[in-house]
Amino acid sequence: MFSLLIFLLYNPKINVKSNEVKQLKWNIYIDKSLSMNYHQQPSPTSYRLGINTFLQKLKKKEIDINLFSFGNQVESGWNYLNQELKDGSTNLGEVLTHIRSNDKNIAGSVIISDGQENFGKKTSQDNILGLNTIHVIGVGAEESLVDVTIHSLIAPPAVIKGEKAEVKVEISASGYLDEKINVTLHSEDKILGSKLVSLSGFGSKKEIRFLVHPLEMGEINYLIQASTVPEEINILNNKQSFSIQVLKDSYKIAMITGAPNFNTRIIKNIIHSNKNFILDHYVYTPEKYLKPIQEFWETKYDLIIFDNHPVEQNKAEWENYLRVFAKKILSQKTSLALVPGYDVEMETFSLYMSLLDLKLKSPLITLDNKYMWDMNTNWSSFFPFTNDNLRVLKNFNNPPLYINMEIDSLGADVLANFYISGVRIPLILIKEKHPLRGFLFTSPDLNRIFFESNDYSQKVKNNIFNPIFSWLMKTGSGNEFYFITDKNTYQQGEQIKVIGKSINNKKIINGIINIFSGGEKINSKPINFNSETSLYTGKFWASKSGNLDYEILSMAENKAITIANGSIKVQDSQIELNNVFLNKYSLMSLTNNTSGTFAYWSERNDIVEKINLNFRNNIYNNLISINSNKLILLLLFGLLTIDWFMRKKLGLL
Repeated sequence: MFSLLIFLLYNPKINVKSNEVKQLKWNIYIDKSLSMNYHQQPSPTSYRLGINTFLQKLKKKEIDINLFSFGNQVESGWNYLNQELKDGSTNLGEVLTHIRSNDKNIAGSVIISDGQENFGKKTSQDNILGLNTIHVIGVGAEESLVDVTIHSLIAPPAVIKGEKAEVKVEISASGYLDEKINVTLHSEDKILGSKLVSLSGFGSKKEIRFLVHPLEMGEINYLIQASTVPEEINILNNKQSFSIQVLKDSYKIAMITGAPNFNTRIIKNIIHSNKNFILDHYVYTPEKYLKPIQEFWETKYDLIIFDNHPVEQNKAEWENYLRVFAKKILSQKTSLALVPGYDVEMETFSLYMSLLDLKLKSPLITLDNKYMWDMNTNWSSFFPFTNDNLRVLKNFNNPPLYINMEIDSLGADVLANFYISGVRIPLILIKEKHPLRGFLFTSPDLNRIFFESNDYSQKVKNNIFNPIFSWLMKTGSGNEFYFITDKNTYQQGEQIKVIGKSINNKKIINGIINIFSGGEKINSKPINFNSETSLYTGKFWASKSGNLDYEILSMAENKAITIANGSIKVQDSQIELNNVFLNKYSLMSLTNNTSGTFAYWSERNDIVEKINLNFRNNIYNNLISINSNKLILLLLFGLLTIDWFMRKKLGLL
């Protein structure tokens, strides 16, 4: 008994072996895409009946199956009576993914399809190797009808006037083809380029590149066209139109200085730091303007800057100019920037402020001193794509600035404030009053910001004044980003690519493209950036016909900002019908790499013969701890009790 107790202290275990014989099921995947309606042999009715007969024969062989149908995606089940064949695309890659996720628990798989791959991941050895047996029943005839199509088109959505832009065109051909295709690029009925390419058909593709050099501003329309070939089934997809937005390469600025002051050089430095800005500087003197003022009235400007102007000496002149000046900036859609100096004549200055619906107000507290200031939270709402750069300024102390005026900021956006005894007084205001844009810096001490350290002044210029000047002059036609689609029309089931370009190197943060149909959001996809091409792309599938709308969103301060939108036309035709034929070689790659068998539809019964009962003998090893098993412990306790009783009865105890 003592030995048994010692034995139990070692926590002994008993290895109990058991086995289970389990029949493995076969996964059956049946194509229900739209192309299955258009094969001459079998017809849709014959296809459904043939599938049902095939499944019944497997049942007679007592083969257990998992039944799936697929088109855009894999779904469980098959309607024996009236299965619809209407999915707009065929996703064989999804079928292989589904097989791999179940591969260890099945005997093998059977795929019944014409092998069209027009959606999702393409089949390759990487996603086939290592799979169990795959048998394939190929549906349809191997001959494809001849068709040439512009498969994709990539062009930059916007360029600066004078820049060259590369246009990439991918031409594809199906069916038997042995001809050269002439691909031409047109703009306004002019041929800009022409190239010959050889295509061998059967899904072959060739990429062609054109270089365009637009010299006019605005939206330039282009047309890519491929020549037709004999017996081509669809000539509408031989051409695609697209457009490129050509942006201004120069912006004219007029600066009028009423009296010499330290701000003048600072403003000119900001302007000259941008090679696309051209400055005409009109400096008032008692005798004349150093540059004839008549040229000012005859020239169209994108921006007019009042620098310490008007002053006492020319106030009467500019009071008389007010109506003419208002007509000039309205008709020419010119922006206005007001930077007062110590010499500005406030009454006349306020008349020009009124053109932007800005006016002086009586201050609640005594001003006429230097005070601290800072940017406020409105900046991130107005310039969301420069907000990260603005955080750099938090490492510096802004110099105090003189203030002697307070502006009624109703209707304006205040970007920076003085903080005086708990009261906020506007320092930087911007205002948009269609078609005008305006800017007001309320302190005459603009120069003091730039007389700080070089590092600080450079960051202020880059991160505050450059964005404001770009906004005033609507660089990029007022847009931060431009987006276009790679084609002008699509077919149902076709992949749509939206391509975007940033103006002024702005960045999209966590970009998203939302897709709408009839005002209802139907999809949402991420926007990705390619550092090599400096282009943003978003991809999604044309799931239904009609007009699809899209919007591009970027995150700024945890808020989604709409940066672009557009519309896409999706035709009633289906990409699934572009290639209605048996893609035998793609399907045979599945069988060749998995020791499976390929059979034509007419030979489908041969696959029935290949499918047999498959069993797996599962052996299980169960380690049972004696100390933790109540039944064994109870049995041992019983044996010990009997042993003790017998020993006592025999007088051994």
